[in-house]
Amino acid sequence: MLEQLPAAINQAHERIIGARPVPNAEKILRVYEPDVQTVVRGKASGEVEFGNTLMISENVTGLITDWQLYQGMTPAEWRQFDQSLERQQQFDLSTPIQAASTDRGFSTKRAVRTLGRSRHL
Repeated sequence: MLEQLPAAINQAHERIIGARPVPNAEKILRVYEPDVQTVVRGKASGEVEFGNTLMISENVTGLITDWQLYQGMTPAEWRQFDQSLERQQQFDLSTPIQAASTDRGFSTKRAVRTLGRSRHL
């Protein structure tokens, strides 16, 4: 923590006293978690959050069938969905994927086209 103190003081001086922007790559966002990104969510509760994006797929019984941790730039949700389906379809499934349920962020024309192309859905 003491090693980060000079950089934190410099960042505070630049941003608060100097009113100058600090490039995202140089910002200290969390002292104890150095690998945290700014995540632009565009939600009313807060446009920007700090963290990394974790995409999880599970089956109807709650078993996790796929996951992906995105550090840095996160692909659009339809692309995450497409990539997840591709990974899952590589499994030797005794019962093929027959349905998918997502939140509304995944509901796009591209996602519908992805479902139409899928050989299992």
